[in-house]
Amino acid sequence: MPNQRPPNIILLVLDTHRRDRLNTYGYRRPTSPNIDAFARQATVFENGISTAQWTIPSHAAMFTGEYPTTHQTLQAHHRLDERFETVATILRRRGYKTIGFCNNPLVGILDNGLKQGFDTFYNYSGAVPSVPRSSSHLPAPLNRLWEWYT
Repeated sequence: MPNQRPPNIILLVLDTHRRDRLNTYGYRRPTSPNIDAFARQATVFENGISTAQWTIPSHAAMFTGEYPTTHQTLQAHHRLDERFETVATILRRRGYKTIGFCNNPLVGILDNGLKQGFDTFYNYSGAVPSVPRSSSHLPAPLNRLWEWYT
C-alpha cells in the first residue's frame, strides 16, 4: 500500500456550539442539516470534552495536544510558543496541504500563533451576510463590540 494516497483530514470546530442542539447527537429539531449530512460520512466523536472554557486556550490545546497549563496560551495577548508543534505543522511536514478557514477573530485575526503550520489561512470574520451589522437592542458599547466581532 505504499502508493496509496493518505486520507483527507478535516478538523471541523464549532466554537461554542452545543452538541445537544445538533440532530446528529439526537436533537429532534432539524437545526443542522448540512452538518448532519457531513456526519453521516465522517468520524463523529461521542465524548469530546474541551480542555478550556473559551476559544484561545481550547484551540491551542486542540492544535498542539497540550493542556492549557502546559502551552500557556491563555489570554488574547498571549502567543503560542513555537516550540509547541501544531497538528498543521506535523501534517504539512508529512506532505499534506494545510488550509484553515475561520470566522472567529480570536483564532483568525489575532497574531497569537494559532495559525502556525498552516500553508494558507483564510479569515472570514464578518463575512456572514445573515449576521446583523448592528442592533437597536444593544447599548452603544456592546453594539460597537458586536460590529468589531462580525
